Amino acid sequence: MFELTGDLNQFNYNTILVDFGLAQIVTEPTRNANILDVFMTNRPDLFNCYRYVAKSVLKSDHYAVYVNCTSAENTCKKCATAASRKQVN
Repeated sequence: MFELTGDLNQFNYNTILVDFGLAQIVTEPTRNANILDVFMTNRPDLFNCYRYVAKSVLKSDHYAVYVNCTSAENTCKKCATAASRKQVN
């Protein structure tokens, strides 16, 4: 299983998705009307992705993203949290 997460602001990751057979599972905007914080995986069937309604607990202008593993096979034993580390001016 492979995951790539983070704030990919101004980075075109479409080539990575195609070349490595990944799916980007964040579907709601994480900053204004844009999806800047992503979670890419080769096993999208194992994950549910949620955007927190509140802004990140870090000093950020991005919403936090929570990704929960849904595998019944216990392939994934922990949850992953991706949050932006961009400082608010």
